[in-house]
Amino acid sequence: MEQRCSRGGRSYACGETARRALTDLVSGERVRCRAAGRDRYQRILARCTVNGNDIGTHMVESGWAVSYGRDYDAEEARAQERGLGLWEGEFERPQDWRREKASRR
Repeated sequence: MEQRCSRGGRSYACGETARRALTDLVSGERVRCRAAGRDRYQRILARCTVNGNDIGTHMVESGWAVSYGRDYDAEEARAQERGLGLWEGEFERPQDWRREKASRR
């Protein structure tokens, strides 16, 4: 949520903007998730849908999330080509941003 990006040479709170996009997508809707295991940090991995549509697909395709683990590579490429969301400016991939932030502690 704390990550900042730039667009048009100006910094903006892209983490918060992405959260708002997700909130707008699911607010007042029934979200269904299907667990598919755990990652190396023991976090639950799941595919979630709203109104039958994959939330990850929507978020990556609209440019407010990036593909991680190759699941949404085609959607990311479309968002990048269209300059949507994060792709409208410059950003550091969230996993890289988190790693760098952790190394400064």
